[in-house]
Amino acid sequence: AATLAAVGLWRAAHLGGELDRIRVELGDLDDRLDRTSELEGRLSQALDAIRLGVVLRGAGGGLVFRNAAATALFAERGSEGATIRDIAREAGMSTGAVFASFTAKSDLFAEIAEQVQADLHRVLRAAADGLEGRAAVTAMLETAAERQLAELALFQAVMSALWTPGLGERLRRRLDRRPVVALIAAALAEEFVSVEHITTADVALLAEMIWDAYVSILRRASLDGLTLDEVKARMSGQVATILA
Repeated sequence: AATLAAVGLWRAAHLGGELDRIRVELGDLDDRLDRTSELEGRLSQALDAIRLGVVLRGAGGGLVFRNAAATALFAERGSEGATIRDIAREAGMSTGAVFASFTAKSDLFAEIAEQVQADLHRVLRAAADGLEGRAAVTAMLETAAERQLAELALFQAVMSALWTPGLGERLRRRLDRRPVVALIAAALAEEFVSVEHITTADVALLAEMIWDAYVSILRRASLDGLTLDEVKARMSGQVATILA
């Protein structure tokens, strides 16, 4: 009887150890299932992001949005006229998936406008590479005109949004014009650095005036039916007048 009892205790202890091992393995399996579920969720979000045109900047960054369907809708209908439902339908996804990436339509529009501005800054720097003074300024403005006339409707939608109550204030905080103006100022500084009585503040003001004149011409382009060559000609005249 004692032997049987001992064997029973050993078996109980062995089974207890097995049960503990199984519990640990089940816990590991639960963790793996949780991780798998999380990965599936991330994969689903990634697929939605691809459909929507979203590219992650990185762990600490925001989102870069450049979607042809949404861009076209915003350009055609403006920031107010284009709806999330329409954008989601064009992107082939649900409205919930869109809101998973953007809390509001205004955020989505701002992301597009911000990316357009970042792209513009990049191509302007490339256009001015190796040039100085007025030649650099002319190259940048002509490149800007070529790019923005091709997307004139979107440019007009952004300009309109900038004056929309509520949205305009938030959009202006995100769209900083200083980098573009700084590129023009840097090019002008190379030409005027040796000119007596011309200060850094004067150069910055000239750059502001040139960019404002360019934007004004671009805003008039659709109203007057201006061609690219006509925009460039007006722009060249404005730059010559400002720098005279």
